[in-house]
Amino acid sequence: MKLPQKDSATFRALVTFLQTVIALLVVVLAMPEFTEVVKKFYPDALPAIAILTTIVTFVWNVIRKDVKNY
Repeated sequence: MKLPQKDSATFRALVTFLQTVIALLVVVLAMPEFTEVVKKFYPDALPAIAILTTIVTFVWNVIRKDVKNY
């Protein structure tokens, strides 16, 4: 299996995914009321935010001409 290069669209999308997940975890741990609101009204929102952020980042970097993929 070939791993993505450091400056590729795939690598950037993976890094953005990890950053989003870490940021969401920090918010969840820092604000317990946020967790209650999300569980009550938007239970599927947290994974969707991380996944959609990754997809948008990947598409954005694939469209850019100066970023190679792999």
